[in-house]
Amino acid sequence: LLCRIYRNREDYGSALAAVNEAIKVNKPRKSGFFNSTLWWWKGSVYDGLGESERSLECLRKALELAYKDNRENVQSISFDLAQGLFEQKCLDEADAVYRRMLKEDESDVSAMVGLARNMIERGDYSSAIGILDRSVKYDADYASSYKMRSRAYNRSGETDKAIDDAITYYKKDSDAFG
Repeated sequence: LLCRIYRNREDYGSALAAVNEAIKVNKPRKSGFFNSTLWWWKGSVYDGLGESERSLECLRKALELAYKDNRENVQSISFDLAQGLFEQKCLDEADAVYRRMLKEDESDVSAMVGLARNMIERGDYSSAIGILDRSVKYDADYASSYKMRSRAYNRSGETDKAIDDAITYYKKDSDAFG
């Protein structure tokens, strides 16, 4: 809990000390926190410090532990890991994480949007549009699907479709203008 408080205050040194102590004393699990959660928090602290590689190492460890101690967090940790990998331009590894997420839950629209974003980054617009079409079928209210599909349509030269999806995105996301 101290880690989260310090993290929210952006006191990363204290947050790191608190989470390291919690990891040390929580073997085996002695508190209400799963070890995977503690490693997830540690990754978040390193992310706040701008230490991307260490953050990714912690998220990989958190994911490994979550398969054993808290499967409910597997998708969320996986998503954070894939996002971090994208930011570091590790698209192949991010794709593998997103595909594993879809294997666990074929209806995970956030994984579909992340995978499509990577496809757009590579210039594979038709594949991105295909997966985003699938995302919209699973959840027609997930605004990010329209935003990302608009981007893919725009880059592939399908301006009218890009505009239609952009309008849909703005209608579905009240924060889109903020």
